[in-house]
Amino acid sequence: MKIMKGMLAGLLAATIAVPMLACSSSSNGGGGGYGITNCPLLGVPSACVSCLKSNCGSQVATVDSACSTYYDCICPAYQDAAVLESCTESASCAQATATGMSECGACQAACSFGPDAG
Repeated sequence: MKIMKGMLAGLLAATIAVPMLACSSSSNGGGGGYGITNCPLLGVPSACVSCLKSNCGSQVATVDSACSTYYDCICPAYQDAAVLESCTESASCAQATATGMSECGACQAACSFGPDAG
């Protein structure tokens, strides 16, 4: 469970490790519809996406809802460093990600990252 708690939150933090300001989806061409399972920047493996969709729909919905503004900023702009620098993850998004993913133990193996990932 501890791996899941930090997995996606850690991935988000590692991906956008620069000082950030507010970002609006209108400034980067985002139109919504992005979430934890379909954001190119997050690079969530397909086995993890399948597991999350099958086993953790409620947690994914909670994270996607809390993080919609953040995902609308980072996902369409994942190759544009200037836009990424303007995106910020809210405290409620970080908390929802940590809590939601820690509650999704069914996907721990499929969603593990790092040197111990299998």
